[in-house]
Amino acid sequence: MRNTVTLVVSPVTCGSIAEMLRKYIFFADKVEIHDITKETCLFVLVGPNSKKVMKNLNLGGLLGQPYGSHKHYSVSGMPITVAVGNVISEEGFSLLISPAVAGSVWKAILSQGAILMGSDAWETLRIFQGKPAPGKELTNEYNVLEAGLWTSISMNKGCYKGQETISRLNLYTMASSRIYGEFVSHHQP
Repeated sequence: MRNTVTLVVSPVTCGSIAEMLRKYIFFADKVEIHDITKETCLFVLVGPNSKKVMKNLNLGGLLGQPYGSHKHYSVSGMPITVAVGNVISEEGFSLLISPAVAGSVWKAILSQGAILMGSDAWETLRIFQGKPAPGKELTNEYNVLEAGLWTSISMNKGCYKGQETISRLNLYTMASSRIYGEFVSHHQP
């Protein structure tokens, strides 16, 4: 958005993330942090039929776009933001909407053949997809690399909290991969 960044985080970590971000706002910065949890609903469509559902709902403007692309729509005069991908899969969509239209959007999605996924099925899919979750794999006991978040960090960016540790782990991993690769290539039967 032009002057706003929407950060979708777990309800488990929302407060602590907002608190941590506030620590890094300088006095002269023109930055405000607002928790919009109670003002929004997040629906997630997962799977190969999600494209068909989106197209049938006239929300298909993002079909074929890269992960993270998003577009703003209006449903019954209320804003809806649709993004490609979601927290559990790159295949699918995320819909951030007002609670005022959530019920009608929910019914429309179900009328297109979408199947409700309960929390047990979500947890199973999350694990099969290798996606870490706050309070499970995302704790102080694991670093971002152990949690499988290699693509979520930059090895080329300047200084950031924990950068030295991550760089060191990355070097060790690259070195052990190279040694293992050499061992496998030279010791084939």
